[in-house]
Amino acid sequence: MMFFERQGRNIRMLDADASLVTDITLPEGSRIQNVLPVNPYTHLIELRDRYALMSFEEDGRCLLRAVDTPTNIPKNLLCSRNVEIASNKQPLHIIASDQYYAITSNGFPMTFSAGEVNVSKREQDSSHDDVHSNKPYQYAHPHLNSLILDSGHIVRAMPHWRIPAKAIHEDISPDDYVGVLEIVDPLNENDSISSALNAWEKLFGDQTDESLRLEFGKDDFDMSKLDDPKIGKVDPANTPHVGGSTWAGGTGGYNTAGLGGVGGPFRLDAGHDVHQLPQNAKDAVPEHIRRKAREIAKSEYKKRLHEIDMSEHDAKMYNALYGRIEKQSRILRSVIDSLEAKAKERQWIRHQTNGDLDDAKLVEGITGERTIYRRRIDQKPDESAEQNKPKRIRFCFDVSGSMYRFNGYDQRLQRSLESALLVMESLHGKHSKIIYDIVGHSGESEKVSFVKLNNSPSNENSRLKVLKKMLLHSQFCMSGDSTLECMQLSADEISKEDSDERFVVVVSDANFDRFLLFYKTS
Repeated sequence: MMFFERQGRNIRMLDADASLVTDITLPEGSRIQNVLPVNPYTHLIELRDRYALMSFEEDGRCLLRAVDTPTNIPKNLLCSRNVEIASNKQPLHIIASDQYYAITSNGFPMTFSAGEVNVSKREQDSSHDDVHSNKPYQYAHPHLNSLILDSGHIVRAMPHWRIPAKAIHEDISPDDYVGVLEIVDPLNENDSISSALNAWEKLFGDQTDESLRLEFGKDDFDMSKLDDPKIGKVDPANTPHVGGSTWAGGTGGYNTAGLGGVGGPFRLDAGHDVHQLPQNAKDAVPEHIRRKAREIAKSEYKKRLHEIDMSEHDAKMYNALYGRIEKQSRILRSVIDSLEAKAKERQWIRHQTNGDLDDAKLVEGITGERTIYRRRIDQKPDESAEQNKPKRIRFCFDVSGSMYRFNGYDQRLQRSLESALLVMESLHGKHSKIIYDIVGHSGESEKVSFVKLNNSPSNENSRLKVLKKMLLHSQFCMSGDSTLECMQLSADEISKEDSDERFVVVVSDANFDRFLLFYKTS
């Protein structure tokens, strides 16, 4: 945490973890406008008439370096951030400025050598004319009204008089605006997207043979067609049926198993384009119909599970799935064979600013020395050390209803099943290196066991049965999501186990923005 005096020359830095306060005074004549953290050890300081780089050296010194800049270098810098992007080997440094939409650099100020700085100039005279130009107002501290996200997007609060004319809706008076949030995306990721696509095709092959399907939204619905739920008749010709209440596998209909409709007992994808009834139609289904539909779904689910357990091995189906992951399985098995131990030994580390008092440094403590403590840390093992205990992994697959519902849209469930098969094939016979189990999460439960610990499927038939049960659960389960509950439960359970290392791998199609959760890459 950092505090500084604007137009002054004093900076105070707080390290809460180490209970350390550092006061820095810049040379006479320095007038600080803003301080932008580049990394924990380097800060870009904007002074009244120049820029400077302040760095903390390993030997404890704090150095202030002058920055050689051209006369047209941007002023009024607001905030900055290092952003990892796929198209760059090094992080991209992004700076928000009052004069420009964005400032980007691959080197400066992360390095002390000369570097190229790119700017996106802000349009001139683009604000509307309905605000008195002689009374524009500024925020008291505009630096607090800007931030840069992990994605590189710059979000900035703009005052009323700086709203671009093209941003004002023709039916809304400019006086009705208090201000706007300006979002700038300074990254051009076209090249990285193309590279990612090429990498995907290299890994998984060209998928253009997969059939494309359309989805239609239906705003009109007739609740008078709603009746007791049923599975429906099977059409031998598999003709598309839309909006009816007779056939199984129809779309946008009533009472029968299908997709996009209301009142049916479970999902059933017959491979046709989907006609989707609106959410308010689903919400209008009476509770007694919901209960009866659920009873039919549970009964059919148990029946199908029994059929899977009693079924003979379908070699053709298994080989079709295995053919898609055979190459990746061979690669993964070779990686597993090369795993090394990560068990850690604890040792004392001295010369710390917090921890246990080091008896050997009592005299230094009396004289005011700060680094008189010691702490226990985990020592990294020898890289050549053999692995004594297996690593522990729990794989949590999403088997919610949305996986089945939207599989025809982007093959998400098929990809998930292929990933599960990749896990089972690659880890077969590797118990000395890795032990694992596979669970699912859905609106039905936060933990549905498919592969138990130390009881992994030993042959093709048992592995295929696991995949069939995952597919079946996604088809018959209740709507809803329990991704977070599954993550928490799994982390709690395997953290109690004694292993070389422990991991929880979660696959989910949940929209985490709904939970105000945002992922962070590291």
